[in-house]
Parts: sequence; C-alpha cells; structure tokens
Amino acid sequence: MKKQILLVSILTTLGFSRASANDVTAVNWGGNYVGSTQTFSDLTGFSTTIPLMNTGASYSGTSPTFYGGGHTENCTFNYFTLPYDTGITDEGGNDAITFSWPGNSTTSAFGEVLWQKADFLNGASATGVAFDPNSSLSYSLALAGAVARFIVQDGSTYYVSNLNFGSSTTLTDPDNSTTWATYLPTEPPSSLPFDASGATFSPHTFTDIQAVGYYFDSENNFNTTYDYGVNGFSAQVQPTPEPSPFVLLALSLFVVANSRMVGRSRAQAFPARG
Repeated sequence: MKKQILLVSILTTLGFSRASANDVTAVNWGGNYVGSTQTFSDLTGFSTTIPLMNTGASYSGTSPTFYGGGHTENCTFNYFTLPYDTGITDEGGNDAITFSWPGNSTTSAFGEVLWQKADFLNGASATGVAFDPNSSLSYSLALAGAVARFIVQDGSTYYVSNLNFGSSTTLTDPDNSTTWATYLPTEPPSSLPFDASGATFSPHTFTDIQAVGYYFDSENNFNTTYDYGVNGFSAQVQPTPEPSPFVLLALSLFVVANSRMVGRSRAQAFPARG
C-alpha cells in the first residue's frame, strides 16, 4: 500500500492525471471564406499531401486547409475523370465546399474531404486525440446531390460510418452511436468508391485520431447534373495528453526501486543457509 501511495504522489506532483480533458473544437469549417468563387488548388484524386484548398490571398477562414479528392466513373468506358467544376462557392458569408459535374454519361460520383490532425484547432494538433460521449461530428448540407458518411482516420486506418445521410446531421458520441467499416482511399488511378454493400460494419473505439471529414457518393446519375455542396463541418474531440518525459522517468525509477525492495524482502524472508 505504501508503494502505491508513493506512486500516486509522484504522478500527482509531476502533473499526470487520469481525469479526462474537456472536449475542444478541432475542426470548424463554415462561414465567409471567399469574395468570389475559387476553384480547388489541386484535384488529382485522393491525396493526403496536396491540399484541395489551402489558405491564401483569396481564401481564408477557420480550418481552411483540407485534403481529399473526387472522381466520376463513366459507364461507357469505365474510367475515372476529374470533376468539371469544383471549389469554394461564394454564398455571401455562408460559403460552400462544392463538387459539380456536367450532365453526361456519368453513373456515379464520389469523393472525400478530410481535415488532418496537423491542422486541428485549440491545441488538438499537439496532443493525442480521441472521442468520448461528449464528442461529435457535424455536417451542414448546402446543395443536395449526394449521400454522405463520416470518415475518421484512426492511426493509419480509415473508417467510414454506417450512418449515412442526405441532409444536415450531427453525430454525438461517435464511438457508440454508429458502427464503422474500414476503407482504403488510394492515390489515382486506383482510387475506388466505398462499397457499403460489401463492407463489414462493427463497433470501434477511436484512440488515435489523425483526420476527420466526410465521404460522399452519388449513384446512377445518368445524364444529370451532379451538384453537391457542404457549408459547414465541425468536430468536437477529446484531447488525450500523453505522459511527459518526467512522468515516464518517475515510473522507471519507481519500478527500479520497487524491484529492489522486493529483492530485499525475499532475502530477509529466506536468508541464505551456511
């Protein structure tokens, strides 16, 4: 018992606590970003290194940098083509992330929009990030044209929510309010849509969040104009600070001291016989 009290005392002194930190807003996209419609800076398929949009002279606001990609799949030749008109549309203070394709023989269109941990707000970029019961993902639809799902990168693995929606939606307690399936977005030309019918959805607890966002798709869009826009996305997450080097040092010293005390106790209990 004395050893346990000593350990608690050391950890408390060095500022280590098991108490959960309050949730913070890690992503908050929405509002006035452009004075006129701006096209995406790059759209060559899914990418985690080249932003779809990055802050600049003509584009600024909260959580401005995001990644992802978009494709259309042509039913005649079964190939991927780049979108016709995509970017940030000027909506007078309620701007939208917009993907649009002209009417042609497109049978499906899909894509992802993701905010990476390196760009998280309120200090969440510098800590571990997880969900707790108060965490949430929120999505505000401006132009209906696709069904969406939330997408979260946990460690190196992407997960897509079983929850799908065609209107503005908030998912509270993502760990427990829906199930999730793994998804592998890849660089072109092998980028593929998420196959919900063939996916296995199961509960998942997120402990190492590296990105959050949404996946969208629109099926059987033959000879119709594909027009889809989102004017808000936010993520409330739980920072999970990791123990400082001082805490780790204290734990190491405690283990060493404890092993020595155990050794002495055994020596006293079982003295060597001559």
